Amino acid sequence: MVLAINSYHDCQATTGWGKFDLNVRPPNRLEVRIKVFFEVSPLVHGLNIGTYLRDWQAKVSAAWDNKIRLRSGDPPHEELSVTFVLSRVQSLAACHFPVFIKDGGYAAGAGLYFPTPGFFGGTQMFLKLGQFDHLSYLQGSSANIQAGVGGSRAAMFVAETDRVMGELPGAQPLIGQSKFYDIAMDRVLNSWVVNAADRGLLDNVCAAIAATPASMPQPPVRISATSGAVGKSQDIVDRVAAYMRARGVVNPSIDLNPTKTHRKLRNPFRDPKATATATLEVLPTAEMIKRLGVGMAVADNVVSAHEFGHLLGLPDEYLDYSVHMNGNAIMVNSQPAWDILCGMHAPPVPTRPWHDAYNDSIMSVGNRVYAAHAVTLWQCLEAASGHPWSIVAP
Repeated sequence: MVLAINSYHDCQATTGWGKFDLNVRPPNRLEVRIKVFFEVSPLVHGLNIGTYLRDWQAKVSAAWDNKIRLRSGDPPHEELSVTFVLSRVQSLAACHFPVFIKDGGYAAGAGLYFPTPGFFGGTQMFLKLGQFDHLSYLQGSSANIQAGVGGSRAAMFVAETDRVMGELPGAQPLIGQSKFYDIAMDRVLNSWVVNAADRGLLDNVCAAIAATPASMPQPPVRISATSGAVGKSQDIVDRVAAYMRARGVVNPSIDLNPTKTHRKLRNPFRDPKATATATLEVLPTAEMIKRLGVGMAVADNVVSAHEFGHLLGLPDEYLDYSVHMNGNAIMVNSQPAWDILCGMHAPPVPTRPWHDAYNDSIMSVGNRVYAAHAVTLWQCLEAASGHPWSIVAP
């Protein structure tokens, strides 16, 4: 069957929510169109919804367009590359999904919401987006932290830094400040080792840093030492860094700060000092943000592009709804339903790890589209067209 131009309206995902139009555009394109109805918080001033929608569309297109391909099961087995269009409508009744634009910081409360009194008649699930949620993960989190504004992405960075700082004695510093600890060093032959009394504490710090989720950069540290002896301060910081690297702290998370003071003339009749001090500094959260640029985490995840996935009927991967959303059966059932849908494809599509999983997936905290993100479209196209289809990309 050679494909012809066709449109299927109001296709409904079976995960519990998600509705869209499917427009088959031979020879090689499937357009997914989602009609949205906007309401804007009265606390958001001067927002142009048309501009906001264009910005959102640009982020969605960059993240989602042409990442998914579907193949017809009928000869000549044509393939359609999927693109996505957001379309604004003027009434709640005409939309596929309502969207509420809120005030506040980046990623501060964005997401899928239960029917709530005061929002869209109190009868519909809806999406909340912030006025700054078209920023990247790096831009938005950094801006939030610098401004002291809460938000889930920024909070994740702050929580990791606080966890590591908590391994050092003393009160937690304010956001934007470092925390310090002096490590005793012992001379052994012609080099330096961490004093036995400080190894337990340093081991705990290393373990806390190494436990950082793979999707995020490790909280960075700076190792400092001063000496007037040639090469001594460098040797000390190198030895502490090697100790930490051997315990799971990666190179880009370690700054070395050896300082050479005025040169000393050593008395040849006196043994060199047997002890020294290295200062360990756990750097503030803003420094952690900068490490995103060295390839340890996904810096260009965009909240509004992630939230768009919900309009396709896709749940989060970084939240286990059975734990975090147990007040709503639709939400709780959506993740197992997603797994079931993946298994209905032939061959089965690999499911996504949605038990509080932080990774490179666009439905987690990354920007990668996986085959599981295509299953709601695949099922709806099969059901609407009455013909077999399969997911061939990603």
